[in-house]
Amino acid sequence: MNKKLFIWLGIAVFLIIFVISTIYDLQISYLIADLKSGEYYSSNAFAVIFEIIGESPLYLFLAFAFVIIFWWLFYNVKNKRLLNFLYLPLASVAIFLSFYFMVARILKYLEIHQTFALNQYFLILSLFLSLIFTILTIFSLKFVKQENIEKLLSFAFLILFVAAFSNLITQFIKGNIFGRMRFQAMNQLEDFSYFTPWFYINGTSLYENLSGLGFSVDAFKSFPSGHTTAVGISFTLICLPLIFEKLNNKKSKLFYWIIPFIIVFVVGFSRIVAGAHFSTDVLMAMLITFSLTILGKYLFIK
Repeated sequence: MNKKLFIWLGIAVFLIIFVISTIYDLQISYLIADLKSGEYYSSNAFAVIFEIIGESPLYLFLAFAFVIIFWWLFYNVKNKRLLNFLYLPLASVAIFLSFYFMVARILKYLEIHQTFALNQYFLILSLFLSLIFTILTIFSLKFVKQENIEKLLSFAFLILFVAAFSNLITQFIKGNIFGRMRFQAMNQLEDFSYFTPWFYINGTSLYENLSGLGFSVDAFKSFPSGHTTAVGISFTLICLPLIFEKLNNKKSKLFYWIIPFIIVFVVGFSRIVAGAHFSTDVLMAMLITFSLTILGKYLFIK
């Protein structure tokens, strides 16, 4: 199939799905969300598992990007004092923090679904696991050839670019512009009259009007999906065949296109099952991360 035709076909399919989702957003959640009447958190295993681990790809990709930068600095910085006392420690801290936030998020959702309270021991566990992951990750890339580290540097910058801007955009507009109430919050109230289409700008009005009901501000951050934005970092994989000649063939390209879409679809679908997001929340998050990936490809990948 002609490349341009394939691109336009993909855009058309996405727009059709998005329009249908916009029209039937609430009805889709009625069909897919697995929530009992008056329930906020779903007990569906599929939804729970991917709520717990669904954001992990973001932190894993960030850790990988910082490890690439670590070894690039190791091979290229000639000033050993700056290297050993500034650059490498800073890169190591960045890797450590990536793993720490991943572990902390997982523990947070485990606390929500397993109803146990986090204490100082969990903090110690988070720090210990993050330290172990950091050491193992740095050591494992020691065996990657320097020429491959050089090639992967542009991929590392692509990851940082997509991760930073996709999450900044998502977190800003979901909390400050749209303020859309989550399906699970309406389900707990057993009142779906507070549903608003994705394009309706609520700002903070819904939260201010309903804060007396005991909801946190997070209950009004439905659009777009944060989990889907986080897992959308996997879209950057589509650029790997452009970096390595061995991957620059039809089979590899197809693989590196299909895998990210499967991962993002699974996590996005799980958010609808959980009642945490509507279908348009998920689709918009996908659009944000995919668009930034394509932009980043032209900025960083030759």
